[in-house]
Amino acid sequence: MACGSEASVLIRFLGEGWPAELARDTRDDLRAGLRVRGIGLCTAEDTITTPPVATVVLHWNPFDAPLVSVEVQDELTNKRVLRDLRLATIAPDARALALAQAADELLRASWVELRLQDAPEPARPAPQVVQETVQLPSVGSAPQPQTKVLGARFAGEIYGGGLRLLGADAFITFWLADHIALSVAIGARASERIQAPHGSIDASALTASAGLMVALWPRDARFNVLINAIAHVGELALTGRGNMVNVRSQSQMAFIASGRLDVTSVLRLTEGLQIELGLGPGASLRAASAFDTESSVISTRGLELHGTLGLGGRL
Repeated sequence: MACGSEASVLIRFLGEGWPAELARDTRDDLRAGLRVRGIGLCTAEDTITTPPVATVVLHWNPFDAPLVSVEVQDELTNKRVLRDLRLATIAPDARALALAQAADELLRASWVELRLQDAPEPARPAPQVVQETVQLPSVGSAPQPQTKVLGARFAGEIYGGGLRLLGADAFITFWLADHIALSVAIGARASERIQAPHGSIDASALTASAGLMVALWPRDARFNVLINAIAHVGELALTGRGNMVNVRSQSQMAFIASGRLDVTSVLRLTEGLQIELGLGPGASLRAASAFDTESSVISTRGLELHGTLGLGGRL
């Protein structure tokens, strides 16, 4: 913005002995900083047609180290703010920038009052560019990082011992870092009735799992791939049903456990909703089997293949 616009600041240098080069560089640095925000800078030599919104006065005191008093006379809030800078403590090539920054900070500090709800009315309407300079965020307006995912999914396992379980999980994922997350799930499973030589077997399970996930891309990416190392446990119920009178049926509860590794693809449908598809192998750490006489009919022994398809909400 040029001098004379609706949002201009006047700069004045007072005091005997102002170094011409320091005054010039201070003026240029302040002008560059204000221009970025759409505010012009005027000097005493300029023809000013519109009253400035503020005046920056720099008082030079060569007998005090030297010391420069940076004063802002704000025409909008009718306030005056002042700061002293001792140039002896500042490197010579950084003094102009330090003075310009001090003036800029004092301007913004004075204009902050324009954004306060209980502030008095300004002496004249504040230009839009001035209001934007001190825009204060509303309480709660800053978006909070989405560090949790809560959802539900279809899930199933096929064990090398022949058992197939299908069911559902409720899960929650906690992002510990941009590429690291921890996921916890609880679920229920059941199998189709399994035929045996002397009857049938029903299987069901209550399950729980915990996994540590490493994401290939940052957690806010629209599409992501996660490598998941999982510890999976379950309480498996096996119920035998004989098909003849002289066949004795038995039921048992067994604790099962396995270690798993899967690859989960995640697609964000909206800002807060995502779909997940996971697939991977596993190996039994503690197995259970169902027998008909002396023969194993089904079990959770050996290798396994598991998969999930779910929908999650990002919190």
